[in-house]
Amino acid sequence: MSQSNMFILMVVIPLILSQSTRGKDCVCELQNSDPAFPENKLKNVEFTTSKCIGNITSEKMTEIDRLVLGLQHRIWQLLDNVSMLEKEDNGNLYAAVSLRIIELELAEIQDLLDKLNRTTNNYQLLSGQTAAELQDMEETMVELEKFDHTQVMVKERENQRVKRDLDRCKDVINSTTPASTLSPGHCGLGRMVNVSGPRTYSLTVYGTSYTFGAWGRDAKPAPGDENKYWLVVLSSSNMTDLDRLVLGLQQRIKQLEENVIMLEKEDDRNLYGAVSLRIIELESAEIQDLLDKLNRTTQNYQHLSVQTAAQLEDMKDTMVELEKFDKMQVIKKYRESHIKKNLEQCKEELKATAAPPTVPSGRCGLGRMVSVAGPRIYSLTVYSTSYTYGAWGRDAKPAPGDENKYWLVVLSSSNVYGNFIRQYSTLSTLLLGIGSTDTYISNSNPTTNTIQGPNMVMYGNALYYNCYYTYSVCQFNLTTRSVSTVALTKDAGYNNKFPFAHLGATYTYTDMDFATDESGVYVIYAITSNFGNVMISKVETSNPPVLNQTWSTSLHKRTVTNTFMVCGVLYATRYLDKETEEIFYSYDTKTKEERYDLRIHIKKMQTNIQFLNYDPRDHLLYVYSDAYILTYELIFQ
Repeated sequence: MSQSNMFILMVVIPLILSQSTRGKDCVCELQNSDPAFPENKLKNVEFTTSKCIGNITSEKMTEIDRLVLGLQHRIWQLLDNVSMLEKEDNGNLYAAVSLRIIELELAEIQDLLDKLNRTTNNYQLLSGQTAAELQDMEETMVELEKFDHTQVMVKERENQRVKRDLDRCKDVINSTTPASTLSPGHCGLGRMVNVSGPRTYSLTVYGTSYTFGAWGRDAKPAPGDENKYWLVVLSSSNMTDLDRLVLGLQQRIKQLEENVIMLEKEDDRNLYGAVSLRIIELESAEIQDLLDKLNRTTQNYQHLSVQTAAQLEDMKDTMVELEKFDKMQVIKKYRESHIKKNLEQCKEELKATAAPPTVPSGRCGLGRMVSVAGPRIYSLTVYSTSYTYGAWGRDAKPAPGDENKYWLVVLSSSNVYGNFIRQYSTLSTLLLGIGSTDTYISNSNPTTNTIQGPNMVMYGNALYYNCYYTYSVCQFNLTTRSVSTVALTKDAGYNNKFPFAHLGATYTYTDMDFATDESGVYVIYAITSNFGNVMISKVETSNPPVLNQTWSTSLHKRTVTNTFMVCGVLYATRYLDKETEEIFYSYDTKTKEERYDLRIHIKKMQTNIQFLNYDPRDHLLYVYSDAYILTYELIFQ
């Protein structure tokens, strides 16, 4: 193949690909593959730098100097007193007075030494902490510099340094007179014009172990030493020089006290006065020598602290520079790209999720349930927050004249058992807590045929619920005040065997759930032979009630928080978080189609939903949630 043909292929193929891609309306997004810039580390270094600079104050740097100076004054005062007493020697009186004065002076000196020791320890601790923080900050700086793969930051700082040096150079040229020219007879050097080099650039035998030191040659060497060089490094041992000197000073003071006490006991009049003074003079001279050494070490240590503070200030400036660096908006673009990616992923998931089941128009005429709106009502009952478990709603098939009635049941015993139904003539009277009528199933609670668990429904002026301590369905007729029952299969769960639950909680005694829809009453439960999965049984509302057709599902009951029926379709909810419940499952009793991919959210006002039921008359969900009553509207298309 010729080169010209190859060129044509290289041009044409991308055009074809571009056209096909454009036809699919594809959005190509450039994303930054590098990790985000570690801003938190940058802020930590800046904070540590400011903290270190704040710790090294001028008062702390001069505190040791003040204590050493005070110590020197006290020793000089001691020497003056001894000399004065020596000149005024009067035998026994001298011995007594001189010892007392010496003891007082020594006590004051010891007090100053204790203060000096405490201050030195604190200063050494501060220096050790500062050194450790410096090391951590240096490592973080190295890490931040390694992050800059594109070398933008390095080049930017280099440009700024060059610009700063250039400006400085211009200022010096403009404002500084030329360096003085030395006459040939002076040194024969002429005028100094610049500094070139470096001529030598190397590590010492210590490598990078010691960052502080000095070196050079003797400016006036002895004969034969003209080529010698000297080197001094500041090692960590400098950090303990103060400790050693202070300790030595304490020992000399202690020795001085012991000598005075011993001489006092061996008092022999004139001989005592002469010998004791000489010993005191020798001890004082040694103490003075130690003080001189301590003073020199303190000055060196103070100079080192000043250098450290300067380094910290430079590092702080570098931190500020790093924060201002992001001119290319790299971090911002990366975050924006990440958000866009999550949005696209969310859109793809929505496209991939099938729509909820559509009920045939001939069955109920509702269409497809698409969302849940509300809450429309959100209120406490007359019981306030006393009872967190309960139920409420309307009769799904009311008697004539009872269409506007509402019923309320609270589990007044242990949040598990109830024994009466409270009815209100309107919603307003229920919300106000006035004009209620109570109907008792039994005077005792709990007892046979009273209510167990919060799941119940009202249908045809009868309440359907789980009978106390049995696997039976109870039907309580409010007109006759009689109870009829029908038993589930013997392996049906009851007494908290298969309750509603989620990972964070279990809704106790919710083994049986009851639901109403356009066709009647259902009981939802689980049985052992179906591995704890949900069963649905139609309850015929005759007296006594009878179980009709039963459907078996693959939905495990403990993964569900509530169920309800709409037009022959079972819907199940699950707990997402404190603010959201999700309708995620459906089972069509007509087609036996089972779905786990519904994503219809319910906005909660409280954390838990203990009761939930659908009213076919107004298409509302009636909810009892942590002592609050709510209603939600089902939206169909």
